[in-house]
Amino acid sequence: MPVFSDDNRNFARMFSRPLIRSITTLSLCLLTLIPFFTSCTKNRLKVDLSGIEVDYRSHRLDRELFHTESGDFKDLNSSLHERYRDFYEDFLSQIIRIGHPTQPMVSIQLEAFVNDHNWRETQKHIDAAFPDMQAYDRELEQAFRYYRYHFPDAVIPQVVYYNSGFNVGVFPADEWLGAGLEWFLGSENPVIQRLAPENFPQYFKDKLIPDYLVNNVAKGWLMVNHQNLVTKEDFITMLMFHGKVMYLLDAMFPDVNDAIKINYSDEALDWCKRNEYNMWTHLIEADLLYSTSAKDLAGFFNDGPFTPAFQQKSPSRTGVWLGWQIIRQYMDKNPDVTLSMMLREENPQKILKYYKPR
Repeated sequence: MPVFSDDNRNFARMFSRPLIRSITTLSLCLLTLIPFFTSCTKNRLKVDLSGIEVDYRSHRLDRELFHTESGDFKDLNSSLHERYRDFYEDFLSQIIRIGHPTQPMVSIQLEAFVNDHNWRETQKHIDAAFPDMQAYDRELEQAFRYYRYHFPDAVIPQVVYYNSGFNVGVFPADEWLGAGLEWFLGSENPVIQRLAPENFPQYFKDKLIPDYLVNNVAKGWLMVNHQNLVTKEDFITMLMFHGKVMYLLDAMFPDVNDAIKINYSDEALDWCKRNEYNMWTHLIEADLLYSTSAKDLAGFFNDGPFTPAFQQKSPSRTGVWLGWQIIRQYMDKNPDVTLSMMLREENPQKILKYYKPR
């Protein structure tokens, strides 16, 4: 019998916010940076960051809740509301979903959440896996410095680490960026292994690793902050959206291995490289580029054990990978196009004309 009951709210809400229906999980980190070697061509995204500063701050809400020395949850609720303001309101109402901080019964609900034996055990494993966040914070701060280089007026969020009881993995808000540490404990962690397989299939558990934390938190932030790019829910729009988000991820992590960025194994990444031409040919021959079918969109952009249109050795989300290659080629062949200009380009055909599947 699993430790976690079936009423753990929506198990796969790795992203919050009403993004787009085809984005359903955080398969979107890097405790260790793995160099991504290209040919002798200079990486245009490896820019000089001297003079680029950000006011980066992070917080451990998980510890403030689960290691409080006060037994007065009414007082704790008030102090956390004052400290985190609108993020704390979102945490209670949208992440752990117990109400608003000003509601009379919310402190009782908060105490029940914190004292639930499942989430206390989860917190023990979070404490062991993440005794401090300094290494992760360094990587996130560096990533936001890269982002500010390209977007000088960007608001850099404060990062809040929390334990959501497997409700929401990444929660981007206007000035805050929440990250549920329980989603990165590692696929072999006993807490992860006990999650009900009907809700958490093994292919999903395999991605719940610390190496993906920084990358996936940044990706979740990018997807929500640039969801205005999703003007239609058709295949080509999703191809452009995911490709642009992945290129922004390239810009924030110019030295990180592609497999980390897209949450693929090395074998899955190699499969995509070997089959790029065949995948693109399939999209053209099956007349998928302007499809609005929910099945087509889910099959190429949602997480899963593989891409249904291809063999079972294929990875899932091959539409994300193809869109990424399309934008990369567009930017490589147009060195004068800035990242802001790339985001503003609304005509997919102007981008696709530079794409030659390999």
